[in-house]
Amino acid sequence: MRHKESAAFRKALEVLKTAGALLVSDATLPSVAGLVAEAPVRGSWWAHPQAHAIFRVANALAEHPDVITVKLFSGKVTYVRGQHWGALFAIATSGEPWQVRGLSSLARRLLLRVEKEGKLRTDHLPELLNIKLKAIGDAARELEGRLLVYGASIHTEKGSHAKQMESWKHLAARRRITGRRMSAQLAKQKFEEIARRLEERFRSRVKLPWQRG
Repeated sequence: MRHKESAAFRKALEVLKTAGALLVSDATLPSVAGLVAEAPVRGSWWAHPQAHAIFRVANALAEHPDVITVKLFSGKVTYVRGQHWGALFAIATSGEPWQVRGLSSLARRLLLRVEKEGKLRTDHLPELLNIKLKAIGDAARELEGRLLVYGASIHTEKGSHAKQMESWKHLAARRRITGRRMSAQLAKQKFEEIARRLEERFRSRVKLPWQRG
């Protein structure tokens, strides 16, 4: 990682610590793309001249032992520090109506498999060969957007992309998410407070998964 990227990475950790959350890319809210580019990045950051640098810093931050990524703020990939993992786990495993209402049948099938096996990839589902990969990917993103699974994008051996889905129970054991279990209501309030502070400071609307409608 080059000097400028290292500086952006350190700044990203600092912002994440003080703000409580950080996005990969956003035109107004704190984001990795904005920190690397040193200016707001509008539209797809992949089209930005510093896309490769943004990618490297984003990956380095995602691999940090005190950070996990989840689609939390306005449906975008959001970095969350370890101090908030317990709250995130409480929300994700609450089984509230906003998570399951209207869930597609394919998403329900995938969720059952993930809960049973702990972790699986969308390209490792031989029993779904008759279903288009795009439909499987859409169902995986449906689960991820409702926080029913912990999702990650991976590069396959064939050079394509796939989704890896992991149950929150499996993730909790792997990342050692411990501590006293809090109520989903209290946990949601914690993230709503983070969102409120960001909204006030950056004059930008922030929606959380349970607030969409």
